[in-house]
Amino acid sequence: MRQFPLAFQKILVLKQTNYTHLAKAMERRGYKLTKQFLCQIGTGSRSVPSLQLQRICETLRLNEEERRVLNLAACRDNGFYV
Repeated sequence: MRQFPLAFQKILVLKQTNYTHLAKAMERRGYKLTKQFLCQIGTGSRSVPSLQLQRICETLRLNEEERRVLNLAACRDNGFYV
């Protein structure tokens, strides 16, 4: 079972946002991530590249603990045991 989609969904709920708003916020920052891409990583049908994860964390203004949770989940989903 993939861990990143659940962790990502929890963060979106905590930040009171959704894929559409996140995509628009990222576009304003100069990052070209589509709503479709965010949906794919949010459902687990696609893994999230580390650079895109960093940009998502910056855009959502995540604190260190929230970033750690997302990064650990992404690492575990990609086969790293941390």
